[in-house]
Parts: sequence; C-alpha cells; structure tokens
Amino acid sequence: MVATPLQLSLLQKSQPSPVKQLRDYQIQVVEEVCDFWDFGKKSVMLVSPTGSGKILTAIHIIKKFVEQNQRNI
Repeated sequence: MVATPLQLSLLQKSQPSPVKQLRDYQIQVVEEVCDFWDFGKKSVMLVSPTGSGKILTAIHIIKKFVEQNQRNI
C-alpha cells in the first residue's frame, strides 16, 4: 500500500519530538526524587503550581528511572 500525501503529512506530525530541556527548579526536583529512591523510598508525591511543568518533569523522572533500572526490566 502506498501512503497518500495526507497520510505522510500526518505521520511526520505524529513523530515524537525531542524531550525539552528542564528549568533549574525542575532539574532539582528530578534529582531529589532520584535521591529519595536511592535512600529506599518507594513513592514520592510531586506538588507544584499550575504551569510549572509537572508533566515535563515527570517525563524526565520516568526517563531517568528507566535508564537506571534498564538491566532490571
């Protein structure tokens, strides 16, 4: 099957974009969450104001967790 120009356009738009860089306070949160895990804590609650980038921060936390635990997955 040959893709139409519209399908190709939609496919290009659906490609994942690179993960954006974190702000200083977001980097600090990611590091603190990793520190909690290093000390044996199993759960952490992230509370942050609207518009502060909680989703982006969570993406980086998940990415870091997967990278650190790749051999255990």
